[in-house]
Amino acid sequence: MKLLIKAGTTSKRIGIFVQDSSQTDGRGLSGLVFNSAGLTWYYWREDQGNVGGSSVTLATATRGTFASGGFIEKDATNMPGFYEIGIPNAALATGADWVVMVLRGATNMAPVTIEIQLNVVSAADVQTECEDALVAKGLDHLVNASVVGADVADDSIIAKLVSKSATADFDDFVNTTDSLQAAADKWVTAMTEAYAADGVNPTPEQALFMLMARAGIFKQQKSGTTLTSFQKNKSNSAMTHTLDDPDDPTTVTRAT
Repeated sequence: MKLLIKAGTTSKRIGIFVQDSSQTDGRGLSGLVFNSAGLTWYYWREDQGNVGGSSVTLATATRGTFASGGFIEKDATNMPGFYEIGIPNAALATGADWVVMVLRGATNMAPVTIEIQLNVVSAADVQTECEDALVAKGLDHLVNASVVGADVADDSIIAKLVSKSATADFDDFVNTTDSLQAAADKWVTAMTEAYAADGVNPTPEQALFMLMARAGIFKQQKSGTTLTSFQKNKSNSAMTHTLDDPDDPTTVTRAT
């Protein structure tokens, strides 16, 4: 077993698995207690120098409650072989980068070795530092927080992705109209019927309706040299064109 624990941690409990050495199927050994015959626990710290391993005095314990040297079975019926132990504070004290431990000696007990890297900071410390840095840079707004106060800096890459202003400003972005969902909705939302006046550049919607009207999809009517294209309701005129010949025109010019 290999663990990463912050140096100086106190009252640390961990779970271990004790294999039954008399079996070949890898099953756990149940029934051990802190004072089982032959059971020993030793540890070796990096800073111990030229001495033998340090003996841990095993003690009874209550599951979920720390006891130095505590040794208690978790659940002999449903989790045979699993035990909770309380690592002595001295084993995890500052001053060393690692500590190794071994529990062994009980009948049919396969030795349990534990390697612990003693870090200056814990995983929780690293997470906290990372989260603080994200907040400081405003990056928590990407996934985990609403924008409060200063937002994305002007002319940053993110601002330039959403703003066409000379000085790209993220405030130009309006999520109700500019978001990916809003853009996708435009393809399933009915267009508003509209037609550009003669000589005026049309919007995309106006251009589509003008093409449909000019193609006669709604209704067209010719009277002399006047061709009228109707709106969707087939009653109101959308636009009119003048023909250079009522029967065989070669030129069609928009009139209204």
